[in-house]
Amino acid sequence: MPRISVRALAALALGLAGCRGRDAAVDHARPSAEFLLSAGDSTYWITSDPARVRVRSSAMFLARFGGRLYEVYAADDDRSYYDAIFTSQRIFRRDLVDGDSVPVFSDPVVPSLARRYATSHPHELPLGPEDESAEEPRTQATTEVSLVDLHGPFLTYDERADIDVEGGADRHTARRTVVDLRTARTVSVAQLFGPAAAESLVVEGRRRLAHALDTVRAMADDDDEAGQRAIHALPTVRFQADNFGLAVDGRRPAVAFVALGHDEDGHAVTLALPPITVPGPAPAWWNAEVRDVLPTVSADSSETRWRLGALDVLARPLRGQDAASLSVRVAGATRRRAEWSLGRVPSPVRQLFALDRPALDPVARRALIRAFNESALYGDQVTSAAYHPAQRRAHSAARGGISRRSALCAPRATLPRCR
Repeated sequence: MPRISVRALAALALGLAGCRGRDAAVDHARPSAEFLLSAGDSTYWITSDPARVRVRSSAMFLARFGGRLYEVYAADDDRSYYDAIFTSQRIFRRDLVDGDSVPVFSDPVVPSLARRYATSHPHELPLGPEDESAEEPRTQATTEVSLVDLHGPFLTYDERADIDVEGGADRHTARRTVVDLRTARTVSVAQLFGPAAAESLVVEGRRRLAHALDTVRAMADDDDEAGQRAIHALPTVRFQADNFGLAVDGRRPAVAFVALGHDEDGHAVTLALPPITVPGPAPAWWNAEVRDVLPTVSADSSETRWRLGALDVLARPLRGQDAASLSVRVAGATRRRAEWSLGRVPSPVRQLFALDRPALDPVARRALIRAFNESALYGDQVTSAAYHPAQRRAHSAARGGISRRSALCAPRATLPRCR
């Protein structure tokens, strides 16, 4: 699972250090702001005041709804034997304040196959944490999930299942699903936006699939093996109205359908279609708590902006880099000299949760601090950096640990690149 790299930390520290000249002149006027920013595959906790800019980062994937913060993460469930691999993943939401974790997705197939295998092989023992399996197990059943995006209480995630059971049928599927974190129930397009809007979205989705298939055929290269595999998969690609995720168009809700097919080896391939803006007025759940964490993007995509009371937080893409510069300014100001740099973050930048409008209460603040500290144990790295104009220094920290997974992940396989 991806984590922020040492290189990204170095770039962040350089971005903070590069502000020294500007801060020396206007440091006393730097406005105060505190917020969480979802950028790249991490969450950044950024605090700015006249004395310093402090940045912490973590691989946590955070949601906010009902005025509370939740961590959303995936955890492994391994029930393997020496000659039979059974691995799946579950998705949980955890309330940062009370610490309670509630499952929102559990794969029923792989655990059921593992129980059946245990019954038919009573003398075999499950593998321990350090045990190795056979190089070519006769049975392999795996389900993997990838957290794609969050919009208020609705999580979009990908699920990929590869089942090869000795003496049984093979199964290779991939799905994109939206689940309500409050109820752990999957939701349809009609449930989210109403029957009339859903019908319009499905019609447009089918039209876009036809156009996408024509485009893949036109772009296929006879000398490109991956392209030819895609061509062979095209006849199997089908539109599925329940295979979709939530997206945004500006600050309006959109739907991104994913068509499913199979390559010549039977493996699942997916074709993600361009997002479709939902027609008509936004539904009631697309309220300020959902909408206001989204940025306003300039017409030429050169600037992304969030309004925080009397302040604007700005993100601008850095040419030739998968990163954006971050700054704060008084709302409505147009001169760059009226801005204060906050450093740089990876792209893309997605959502911003204000922590000082209204102010974060002490209980929630302690919970957030604890969550960032605990995320150091998730594995790979957690980082923190700060720039103090008087001291001119930056700090960083790194830890390693367990297999809990919280970061955003890319889909596993898409056309024209077939698995």
